[in-house]
Amino acid sequence: MSSKMEAFDRAAGYLAMQPRTEKEIRDYLKKKEYSPSEIDDAVGKLREYQYLDDVAYGVSFIRQAAGKGWGRSKIDRSLMEKGVSRSDCEAAWNQLAEDAEGGMEAVNLFDEKKRALEIAVKMTRQHLAEGKELDEKFLARVGRRLAGQGYSADTVYFVVNKLRGLKR
Repeated sequence: MSSKMEAFDRAAGYLAMQPRTEKEIRDYLKKKEYSPSEIDDAVGKLREYQYLDDVAYGVSFIRQAAGKGWGRSKIDRSLMEKGVSRSDCEAAWNQLAEDAEGGMEAVNLFDEKKRALEIAVKMTRQHLAEGKELDEKFLARVGRRLAGQGYSADTVYFVVNKLRGLKR
């Protein structure tokens, strides 16, 4: 078996365990000491067979991350850390928008304020159940949590102001 075929088989096996980005496959094969031409050949074949597609990976990742309550900036940052290009990130978001077109998934994926508010409501219920009041310290904690989850400053302020309205 040629080294090129061996590189392809190894990459396909690695990809079979879970979805991966092109960068992750390249890094894996490089670590296994395959030559750049063997790596290029393996990646090319994986793309040709449609086993490797960073946009499809992005779509799946976005759905999963949004389900965890992550905001768009954290999702995009995580995808780019995995080697997905900015243009492939945008293409994944656009594909999701087309696929979801008006359905509930579109509302949940693209309405960051709604997702952030759900997180804040959950935190608030738990806080109140512990007999604590909604003070500025708690509101700051909610803001930090949302910012850490990748929500924009506009979304964080929107949610914190909504909670502030509950205090009155």
